[in-house]
Amino acid sequence: MSEYRVIGPEGYTVDWDLPYTDYFWVPPETKDDLMPASSFCQVAVVGFIFHHEPRPPKYSYVGFRFGAEATDAGKACVLSRLKAVPALTTYAKKK
Repeated sequence: MSEYRVIGPEGYTVDWDLPYTDYFWVPPETKDDLMPASSFCQVAVVGFIFHHEPRPPKYSYVGFRFGAEATDAGKACVLSRLKAVPALTTYAKKK
């Protein structure tokens, strides 16, 4: 377990920990801003909905990855505007 571990709340069957994945969690307050942020920052993103992948409850069901051509400056711009964080790997809870 790392210091980044997120314990799934009661009723969840998963926890999250390192390593980071290549997608990002977005807080609910910025979930509708993904495409405007992408346009403003001039960086391609691939947005998706977490249908079957659990995510911590403080994050929205909206997630994204950066396109292959994304620059470091473009990534930093989008992450800052969305307050997005790298998603951790999902692990089944140990019983």
